[in-house]
Amino acid sequence: MPRLEWTTADMKTSSDDTDWEKGTKMAFHDLLTDPPIDVGTPTIEEISMAIRQIKSGKAAGPDNIPAEASKADVAVTARILHTLFNKIWDEEQVPTDWKEGQLIKITMKGDLTNCDNYRGITLLSIPGKVFNKVLSNRMKDCVVDQLRDQQAGFRKH
Repeated sequence: MPRLEWTTADMKTSSDDTDWEKGTKMAFHDLLTDPPIDVGTPTIEEISMAIRQIKSGKAAGPDNIPAEASKADVAVTARILHTLFNKIWDEEQVPTDWKEGQLIKITMKGDLTNCDNYRGITLLSIPGKVFNKVLSNRMKDCVVDQLRDQQAGFRKH
């Protein structure tokens, strides 16, 4: 059976498997590099933006801090959270409460003795949501610039 041949990076024809491996690594290296995401501590500006992005009118999480309380004075809240987020960043330890939520059952129409007529929602900590939003914003900013038009699935346009 004839061996397949391909063109190497230096434009020579080869059928050597080692050349193939080197060539594919070089070809895909430029396509699939890790996007450069900012890994510095969150700034007050990032935190302020994330606070404004949190939805109002939702139930408070397990810590009983409503979103509206955080939004009442964004500058003050951002400074407080900045101190907290820097501590989390330095220690690389997210509070356990932020990893857990309070599951609440919401009734839907129908027979309330039937479990299928309920849906669950999880109430999460607002400071935890702000922290996650800061990280999410960083990733979105970086990834959107890196993705090609052909990689448009599940993206906002």
